[in-house]
Amino acid sequence: MVEFSNVTEVTTQRAFNTVYQNLTGRPIMVIVNASYQTITAGDGADANAVIGPTDSPTFDEVDIGLPSDSLIPNGIFLPLVFIVPAGYYYKVIANIAGSGQINITHWIEIL
Repeated sequence: MVEFSNVTEVTTQRAFNTVYQNLTGRPIMVIVNASYQTITAGDGADANAVIGPTDSPTFDEVDIGLPSDSLIPNGIFLPLVFIVPAGYYYKVIANIAGSGQINITHWIEIL
């Protein structure tokens, strides 16, 4: 059993579409909350996490997705939560449709 005890807010140190590596020596839990806004109804955004053993993790390894509801002009995602094994690489990919915008509201890593 893995026990998580150290909560770190890293929102200002993280960005979409950037690869990070878990160098803690232990698994970490990553929680990302993102909001999206659209200018035109029907546009939207979604986010996916990819995790892998190399510095270019792909959808072929682990893909955890959290789609937006493009029927609502403005909305907020529920948290995207995933575990990153020690030494593994990870990134959160933001996908935008049309005039949609997506922003990180919280990025927390728990050791």
